[in-house]
Amino acid sequence: MKKLFLLLALIYSVTVFSQRTAMNYLIQQGGGDGSAWSKTLNANDSIVDLTVAGQTLTAWLSGRTSWAAGDQIWIAAGTYSFTSYYNIGSAPSLAASYPSAVYGGFSGSENLVSDRAKGANPWEYSNETILNGASSTNGIFGAGGDRNMTIDGLTLTSCIATAGQAIYQRPNMTVQNCKFTSNACVALRYYISAASKSANTLNCYFYNNINTVSGGAEGGCIMANNASAGGTYSVTGCEFDSNSATAAGSGASAGIKAQGVGNVDVSRCIFKNNNATAGNSSAVSLTSATCSLKNSLIYGTSVATNKTALYVTAGSVVNCTVVNNLGGAIYLNNTTSTAAINIINSVFWGTDIKSGQVAAAAGCLGTLSNCAYTSLSTNYTGSIINTVDVTSTTTGLFTDPTNNLWTLAQGSVLIDMGTSTGAPIIDLIGTSRPNGSAYDIGAYERTPTTSLPEISGL
Repeated sequence: MKKLFLLLALIYSVTVFSQRTAMNYLIQQGGGDGSAWSKTLNANDSIVDLTVAGQTLTAWLSGRTSWAAGDQIWIAAGTYSFTSYYNIGSAPSLAASYPSAVYGGFSGSENLVSDRAKGANPWEYSNETILNGASSTNGIFGAGGDRNMTIDGLTLTSCIATAGQAIYQRPNMTVQNCKFTSNACVALRYYISAASKSANTLNCYFYNNINTVSGGAEGGCIMANNASAGGTYSVTGCEFDSNSATAAGSGASAGIKAQGVGNVDVSRCIFKNNNATAGNSSAVSLTSATCSLKNSLIYGTSVATNKTALYVTAGSVVNCTVVNNLGGAIYLNNTTSTAAINIINSVFWGTDIKSGQVAAAAGCLGTLSNCAYTSLSTNYTGSIINTVDVTSTTTGLFTDPTNNLWTLAQGSVLIDMGTSTGAPIIDLIGTSRPNGSAYDIGAYERTPTTSLPEISGL
């Protein structure tokens, strides 16, 4: 009877625990007085003062023995050093094995996540929460499998070259409104091996990340490997600014490398002033037919000896503006299939021939449709449909190239020269493209209601 009572008590305690209300864990570096959090505390709020607890954020996260479904972590402004990565979901066995969300950007007075003070861009928080990975050998966040989790409003910085990545993202995870700065390894790595699962990276900023991994064949900011058919990894609304790479592996890039048999969809992104001295691209490498780059602006490769802005062995480039890249605009490299490479409604232009050049490997195949370019390599032997040579066009294409205003000028030859076939229905800044009529070439659709100042790429 005693054993039966103990068993019933255990079952009851587990049931009660598994049904407990989700908590918001309010993290502060602290000084013992709880002053960082001045919000109205509710029953589901729990302040975690790391000074009182005598722990680092890393130790507190890794030491959690259980989570309830829906638990959230709110981290107050400040700098938190990681000595090892937080292995999301590695333990425990009761209830949920990881929080549903980790949020940063709090002053301490907010009652809702939406109360956080922000700047003009989605990743700009007035009260910055910085996670520093300089002392960690394996980055900041990692996951061994699918995780229904959101990471939002954090700055992840200073991860070392041998760490692998700052965040290891897996299916069902969303990383949004975050900044990745001064990491010497891959800033964000995505990997999936199971079919028909998806994940998202939204509205993030990548600045001054340096891919220095010797022989690494990866993207310095994002390495996307959708290794199973079905499902989509989406990168949307992100900005890549002044990143670099010395990694020499195939397809290595200062920005993004996309590969795998599943879909990798990069859209409405801006790449500026990125440079690679090895590998294959300064902005984006597409190495699979299921990878695409759409509605994006790429400009500012600053050294003529650097790699081209884009490198494509397979995949689609649709409605992109690739301009003033002194290392070259795009390099195409597929000699086996005309269908593998599709370049649609895109413009490659610059102040010299190379910066607007469509370069290609000898005997390269593909489809080049409704595009404009400063120079097209004779190595390209694929299909050419409705293209425009703008070699001698130095003015009148864009609003103000000198100040990086890459919207279309009134009367530009790029207006109404595109095709709606396979093209997105909105442009880089959300303007709807005309239904059933010719699209404009490039990332921006010009409409009669377009007003100045126009978005330049920031």
